[in-house]
Amino acid sequence: MKLETLDTAQEACSAAADYISENFPQNGVLGVATGGTQVPLYQELAKRPPLSVKKAFALDEYVGLSQDDPRSFYSYLVKLVQEPLAFAAGTIRVPLGIAVDLEKEATAFESEILKEQVDLQILGVGTNGHIAFNEPGSDPLSKTRVVKLSQETRVANKADFGDLAPEAAISQGIATIFRAKKLVLIATGASKAHALSMLLAGVENSEYPVTYLANHPDLVVFADKAAAS
Repeated sequence: MKLETLDTAQEACSAAADYISENFPQNGVLGVATGGTQVPLYQELAKRPPLSVKKAFALDEYVGLSQDDPRSFYSYLVKLVQEPLAFAAGTIRVPLGIAVDLEKEATAFESEILKEQVDLQILGVGTNGHIAFNEPGSDPLSKTRVVKLSQETRVANKADFGDLAPEAAISQGIATIFRAKKLVLIATGASKAHALSMLLAGVENSEYPVTYLANHPDLVVFADKAAAS
């Protein structure tokens, strides 16, 4: 595990964009993350030479949201990744949150990732140490599945959903994420400091799922001073 600490969140995202631009292979498979932390990263990537991406996989999607819902991760990724980074339409695979059979959709998604293998996975971390929607207590051997969202996560989502925040999501599992060849995790802001400190301690802790990534053979963390404090 390697830690790069920058003064500001913008600088951390710029450094991460440089790393991704320099280390992503031709015709590679990219793992993309959503959330506010990633917005400046994608803005920085758009300033750099285009990535050669044959396929990209999202980490998760809310159950019950259609792809044309502006609050869906599909919409986020089309607007902030696919279009500004000039990916061909259909490049990004996002779990279908309104699938008739959600478990079948999760299994199919897992199979697709196994077949392709992600070359580089972009990640964020939640204030409670969750990665994707692998909440505290998640099995380190978990695969893509339907998960119930924690109360903390639902409260955090009130800004977008009000009192109708989704109760579940389809999420890549911890083991699924761990299979990526390279992991690039971005942590910015004081609210992420405790979760990041748990990761950097290098001791697996089921209450902080991000700690299961500590032993990944190629993990690089980009943080601002607030998160690394």
